[in-house]
Amino acid sequence: MEYEFIFVDSSLVICRSFGVASVQGFVDSAEALTSDPRWRPGMDTISDHTHVGMSQLTASDIEQIASREGEYSDEIGPGRAAIVVGPDSPNRYGLARMFEAYIEPLVETRVRAFRTFDEALVWLRGPDFSLSEELREKLGRRVPAVKTES
Repeated sequence: MEYEFIFVDSSLVICRSFGVASVQGFVDSAEALTSDPRWRPGMDTISDHTHVGMSQLTASDIEQIASREGEYSDEIGPGRAAIVVGPDSPNRYGLARMFEAYIEPLVETRVRAFRTFDEALVWLRGPDFSLSEELREKLGRRVPAVKTES
């Protein structure tokens, strides 16, 4: 699984994942994000998983991901986390909702699943917030600008 982090401003980061999902990939991504020098506990995140294959993940895997990411509760802090899974996959949306249920008692962060990036952005920043055209263009790419694999 590959991932990249785009720090939009001092309170919002976009985490994008690519390739084939794995428990270790999600855990590595959480560790990398919370150890990034630009990260601050309580930052809001949009985790865009629209370009990652999740078909092999099980309910047990989702529970394990939540449990392992819960270990980073202090580093994550009290922000909000939007999970974007894409509009065409009820399975992905169901897995994201399952993750919400598993992670909720483990972290202060409010986690919510969305089908589209724009819905997630509105939840975090309101309807009047807009990303720069340059950032929108970057987000339209289906591959990370810099690959970080796990």
